[in-house]
Amino acid sequence: MPHRDSISAYLREIIITDGVVIDFGCGGKPAKNYVQLGEKVQYFAYDKNPLSKANVILDIEKSALPSNQPKADVAFCIEVLEHTQNPDDVLDNIWKNMRDGATLYLSVPFLFPIHHTEDYWRFTDQGIRVLLERNLFQIQEILPTEGNQGWIVKSIKM
Repeated sequence: MPHRDSISAYLREIIITDGVVIDFGCGGKPAKNYVQLGEKVQYFAYDKNPLSKANVILDIEKSALPSNQPKADVAFCIEVLEHTQNPDDVLDNIWKNMRDGATLYLSVPFLFPIHHTEDYWRFTDQGIRVLLERNLFQIQEILPTEGNQGWIVKSIKM
């Protein structure tokens, strides 16, 4: 699918040499499969699906991360928000678990088929901008995926 191919290509360009990376809602294709991670990177993956490739099974919409979880220097939330009933709750949880100045990479669908029983939302570029800014993220870039099927967003926790 062109949308997902665009996301994979974008992620392959990201190089993280050190720090803490948290993948929120990693599913079966964690960001670490695409992103170039250095040996000094600490990578943590969360998902509510017990069949996912997460380190910890946890519903990031409804539960706080463990208190001993270090805060992220880089966070990923790839194709997750459309599967949540309250995207603001997810973004609030992500924000609370990032260091100031940390980077969030996010992707969401726009013109994309329903693909799961828990598939609630589609986002315009303006809608995802409002949602992120309301949750105190500063947008660095919003890029359309191929065929304008969705968006890839890079933002900073301020």
